[in-house]
Amino acid sequence: MKIIGITGTNGSGKGTVAQMLVAKLNLEHVSARDIIINYAKESGIDITDRVSMNKFSEKNNLEGWSVFGGFIKENLGSDKIYLLESIRRVKEIKEIRSFDLPSIIISIDADIETRFERILGRKSSTDNLDFQKFKDEEEMENKAEEDNQMNLSKCIDLVDFKFENNSNVENLERQIDKMIKKFPDFF
Repeated sequence: MKIIGITGTNGSGKGTVAQMLVAKLNLEHVSARDIIINYAKESGIDITDRVSMNKFSEKNNLEGWSVFGGFIKENLGSDKIYLLESIRRVKEIKEIRSFDLPSIIISIDADIETRFERILGRKSSTDNLDFQKFKDEEEMENKAEEDNQMNLSKCIDLVDFKFENNSNVENLERQIDKMIKKFPDFF
């Protein structure tokens, strides 16, 4: 089992990079967003209410719930490369690395205006917000001091490779090729 973990700011293009990596490298994609949304729905949480979702996530973090830990344990004997999208807590990075498996943690970022426009364009039920609310929520997600709470900026500081996504798909493809060259023994 090998792991590529993706972290990054909201609307930066984590999903796009994930799709590109899956297509190029035949990876198995595992989405934290899907795991969390399914778990929230099963728990009776309204996933369109970001405040409720944040409280739900924080409660689970305080209780030690892990988005990816169970998945990794279940697949330890696999010979596949899994792409784990979207890491949001330092605890998740530390947990991935604690398994002592071959892993690469990457981040994706873009300027805030570009990211907000992307969020509006995807029209997800969890992305119904204005620019000020987007900025406020991002600030909130970068304040936590505890490793088990969301802090995207701290996660980004811990990665092995950083993508900048202020441009186009061709630029992302060049960055993917650069990442592959940086870690030739991994692939």
